[in-house]
This record gives sequence, structure tokens and C-alpha cells, in this order.
Amino acid sequence: MNTRNNIINSLLIFLVFPAAFSCSNDFLNQDKPVAAPVADTIRMTSLEQRKTIPFNLPKAGNTAWRVYQFPAWMKITPMEGNFNNGQSSFQVEIFNPGAIPQFGILSLPLAFDVEGIGYVQYPFLLLNFGNPQPTLSVNALTLDYQSTGSFHVNNSGGGILLWEITSKPAWITLSMQEGYLDSYTSNQINFTIKRDNLPKGDYSGDIVIATNSLNRPALTLRVTMKVFDPALSGNSELIEGEVTDAAYCKATGALVLAVKNPNRMYLYQPGQTKKQLDLQKIPINVAISEKGDLIAASFTNTDLSVIDPESFTIQKNIQTGMISSDLALGNNGWAYLSPKLYGDINNLISIDLNSGAVVKNDENLNGLTCLRKVPGKSLLYGSFTGYSPDFLLVFDVSKGAVNPVFDQWWTELNKFWLTEDGQRLLTGILKIYQSPDYQGKGRINENPLLLGQLEPVSGFIYAMDHSLVLKEIILSYTSYNYETGAQILRIDDTGYFVKKTISLNKIPLVENGYYFTYIPEVPYIYVNNTGKELILIKSVSGNSGKKYWYFEKITL
Repeated sequence: MNTRNNIINSLLIFLVFPAAFSCSNDFLNQDKPVAAPVADTIRMTSLEQRKTIPFNLPKAGNTAWRVYQFPAWMKITPMEGNFNNGQSSFQVEIFNPGAIPQFGILSLPLAFDVEGIGYVQYPFLLLNFGNPQPTLSVNALTLDYQSTGSFHVNNSGGGILLWEITSKPAWITLSMQEGYLDSYTSNQINFTIKRDNLPKGDYSGDIVIATNSLNRPALTLRVTMKVFDPALSGNSELIEGEVTDAAYCKATGALVLAVKNPNRMYLYQPGQTKKQLDLQKIPINVAISEKGDLIAASFTNTDLSVIDPESFTIQKNIQTGMISSDLALGNNGWAYLSPKLYGDINNLISIDLNSGAVVKNDENLNGLTCLRKVPGKSLLYGSFTGYSPDFLLVFDVSKGAVNPVFDQWWTELNKFWLTEDGQRLLTGILKIYQSPDYQGKGRINENPLLLGQLEPVSGFIYAMDHSLVLKEIILSYTSYNYETGAQILRIDDTGYFVKKTISLNKIPLVENGYYFTYIPEVPYIYVNNTGKELILIKSVSGNSGKKYWYFEKITL
């Protein structure tokens, strides 16, 4: 045990504790002369039962010696002997360690009566570990999907405890590998689980801790954990900048991100290198058409920019005169902007991307912070996110600009998403409604047709998406239980039960020289049209307050 040897040597060299022994220095008052001490020092620990000691005294020649004084808990063999050209030896045995009066470093001389020289002291240092009692705060760790935590190594007895990790599972990292403890103290050991690239299944292994205790020379801590689908958090790509919005096209698999600090847009397309568009203005919202042939973005300078996905360059800038809260693209050459909460303009506006004409709806829609194009229909859905009720607003865009008359369903959504075919409305309160068509009735004091209810989720729901191929609803949330962390649920889209759970690893960060791990948020989640790939846009907020964003793909 290298740790034990290193600590023992360090303590023997640097520490000296006074102690009372059965021997004394009374012989110094005798008439017989007292010679200088032997140049060497005997070093032993209470773990050693016996040790052979060289007795070198060059000026003794071939004279005799005998033991004059030694501790009662020690035996010296032989008790007398002869030097041969100043060299001899004897054996020290600690036969009664329980009689040693204290633990720690004990310093004392052994006294010998050497013929013709007088009394000779042989310095002796003993590291007495006493009777340490090693224990663990837990004997087993059942982690399931937990990625970090801690346990304690304790010394529950009198004495000095040395400990060292001698083996552990490869997928666990420990903050300490060795240490020593005074009586009734403990060491906290932090651990991190790395699930990267591990096949799904149950895993178990032992952390084995060697100690210097005679009663318990080893401690074993059993660790078990689970891996569902491979959580690729360790392979996430850090996004340079703070994501302000994201949009995804099912038809082409294209993902476009708007970021600030630095001001940019990124375009991810299957089988292609990521494209980057540097900007001289701050993007707010981004949208991509259903066919993937057009991208639009809104900016803090009230620009609406039309962007070509092929070249990923701005083709046109249209001044809207409004700061937006959300943006949607129709399949008719029009774009639609909802107003920023408490902004200068509180109206929904329609923009003709060909002529640049801006049409303002007369209704005050301050708080309309969510606006989505309904797949396959000439409809927009909106809601007053954060209000109660937040309504479901249905806008007719069959003629380009938004019809001045729109439907207001008096209902509670708490955010909403649409199925891939646009036939169902997925809500943050976990109810599934039939997507209502435009009726032109204005206020409708009821809910749309209820089709089902998802199982309760004990956590904060961030996003949903739907796959027709898989017949699944994909939901991202962060559990209220810290140990559970962030998860992705794959939910049957007919029976509305959870089919599978993907547990996401915490994201590691080093800030100001310190290492932290954080549970991610997943505000954007998309499943591609083949049902084989899941795209996540994740974020964590560090201790400094800075928000970090990550792009990740998971194979389903």
C-alpha cells in the first residue's frame, strides 16, 4: 500500500510527540559514563510485529554489550551480545501494542551498556496507529440515473486511519484516491458517473478501499447505476453564442439557430458541413418554411431579413417598424410577426416578402408571444403565453395577410406544439386537443375537442415534438427530483403512455478554475422525418450567470 508507506515515512520524519514509557533516562545519573547516541534511528510502526536492527558502533571494536533499558511493551532478542569490529545486531518485537500509552509518533531511546564505553542510547521512533475503526457512510450506492454525489470514509475509533482506493469501476471518477484520518473524523469523497458510449443496461461494480486497520483491512462499497439509451452529453457541441431562437424543417431536416454575442446564424443540414452567417445586428426570432426553401429572421433594429438556405446569405431586408416576440412563415410568400410584450407596437403584422408591404392587424394583441404555422393548413396558431387564460388564437392566412377576424378559444394551454400532420394540438398542461379549423367566430368560450391526456410529468416541461413514423410524441423536461435530472420521454401517440425514457447526463463546466456539473435544460427538441434521429438544443447557466448552449444528436 504505497499511500500507507508514504504517510508513515512523512510522519516519522517530520512529527515527534512526547510520551511516557516504562523506560526512563535515570541511567544518565549513574557513575558510568554516557556515550554519544548511535548515529542511526530505529523506525517502526505498530503494524510491524518484529524487525531486525543493525547495531553499529565502530569504536566498540570486539567488546560485549547488554540491554539496559527498554519499554515494557517491547521485547529485544538477544538481551546481550558481542560486537565484531564494531558491528552487531538484535531483533525488536512489539508483542503488546495495546500497552503503548498513546498513538501518534513516539520518540524514546533504547539504552545499552557497552563494555569499555558506558551507556549508549539508540534513538527509537514508533508510529503507533492505535485502534482505528474504518466505516463507510453507506455500504451500497443505488444511483439509477444520478451522475454526481458523495460518500464518506469514517474513522470511528481511536487511532490514525490510512485508506486508499485500490479498485473501482471504470465509469466512476472519484475526487480522492487516498487519505488519512485522526480519531472520529471523516473524508468526503465526491463521485461523477460517466455514461458516455455505454450501451444501455444495468451496471454494477465495487469500490474497494484498503486500510491499515487490523480488524477491517478493506472496505467495499457496491455501486449500481442504469443507462437507458446512450446519452451523448459528453459529445455535445458547444454553440458559440447565446441562442435566441431555433427553427426546424421536417421535410429537409434543416435546423437554423439565431444567436447573439456574437451575432450569427447557424444552419445544420443532413450530410453537410454546418454553415455560419455573421451579422451586424442582433437576431431575435427565426423561422424556416415547411418545404425548407426559405428562412426569415427578425432583428432588434426591426429588420425582417429573407435568407436563402442554399447560399445562406441575406437576400432582402424589410423594415417592419416592430420588435417581435415570435415569427412564422406561411407557404404563400408571407411572414408574420407577433409583438414584443409591452413593445411600441401591440399588433400582429403580416409582411409580403415579395413587395415588402407591411399589413397591421387592428386588434391589440399585446402578450401574443407564441406564433406557429399549422402544418399543411393556411392557419396560424397563437397564445398569450404566461397569461391565464392564455387562449388559443386561430388566424386565417389563406389570402396572405392575416384575416382581421380571428378565433379566440377560451382555454388554458401553458405553451403548445403541433403534431407532424397538424391534426392535433399538444399542450403544456398535457392535454391533447384536435386542431381546430378557422371558424371566424371571434370569442369561443370553450375548449377544442379533447382527444387525450398524457401521463403526469413530475417536472418542468420545455418542449415537445411528434413523429408520424414512430407514432410517438417526444417530450423534454427537467424533473423536480434533482437525482433524476433532465429526461426525454418517448410517448405513444395513440394510448399516450410512456414507451421509453432517455436520461441526459449533466453537463460539465469549468469556471474560474473550478469544476461543476449542471442539469441541462432542453428548450428545443426535434425528431427527424425518418424517426431515426433526435436533435436537442440544450443550455445550462453557470455560477457566473453566463448561459452556455449545446447542439446534440441522439440516434433513436
